[in-house]
Amino acid sequence: MNVLLVDDENDFLKVLIRLLNSSGHKVETAENGIMAWEKFSQSPERIDAIVTDINMPGLSGLELLEKIRKDNHEVSVIFMTGERELKYAIQALQFDAFDFLIKPFEAKQLIQVLKKLESIRIPADTLQETLQVYEEKMQITIPSKTKLVASVTAHLHTHFKSILEIYKINHYKYALCLQEALLNGIIHGNLGISSDIKETSWQQFNTLVKEKETVQEFADKKISISFSLNQKALECIIEDEGGGFDHNKLPNPNDPNSLLCSGRGILIIQQFMDDVTWNQAGNAIKMVKNRIF
Repeated sequence: MNVLLVDDENDFLKVLIRLLNSSGHKVETAENGIMAWEKFSQSPERIDAIVTDINMPGLSGLELLEKIRKDNHEVSVIFMTGERELKYAIQALQFDAFDFLIKPFEAKQLIQVLKKLESIRIPADTLQETLQVYEEKMQITIPSKTKLVASVTAHLHTHFKSILEIYKINHYKYALCLQEALLNGIIHGNLGISSDIKETSWQQFNTLVKEKETVQEFADKKISISFSLNQKALECIIEDEGGGFDHNKLPNPNDPNSLLCSGRGILIIQQFMDDVTWNQAGNAIKMVKNRIF
């Protein structure tokens, strides 16, 4: 992808440039929000993603995102922020940022976020003719294999893209929420792996996921995905066969400290969806996104 990197720390920029280039991405840079806006606005179609710091002189990352959205550009924006700026990360999600990373972060975490974006992007083409409003129900069941999540999400993204555009819903963010909910259902639900392990060691966490995916006891468990589309909203229920969790203990999604207390995936879902609830057992999440008339 063509990525615009925005940060006023030159040494940090150099590290990210090397990382992205080695992963096959093309990189442009800007030292602040003003320069980033000038580069982007000249030819926005050439930029696939913007990775920007939040706190910058002249034009902050949030102000940059506001200008981009005000001009109706759909480019995906990923924010980098320090722990002292967590409240701004929440604002960024509310302003339709794609994702965020808390500094200091491991370089591979940025690559993973960009991979998520790549997996749900489709080539730009002429928009389909406006579809007639209709009702639809869909049921999908998949095994507990994390490698399937990207392809399943891409399939669903393609299926619902035209409808989401008519409903004026950001289809990339919707697909990201599906992806996060599916991963949570597989890893934390069916495989029973705690997110605390990820906070301690990414390598140990990923190794444990791969190991449990090969154990029959966990591999036999399924993930059920149910969609219900009507004239007002798109409702999705993702249910796993795990033991569930106490969703009543989840922190307030509007509290900046919640970024340190709960998974980033759940926070992204709560900020984007209009209604997020769980069943009593805590093994099924219902996400509702309303149509914008």
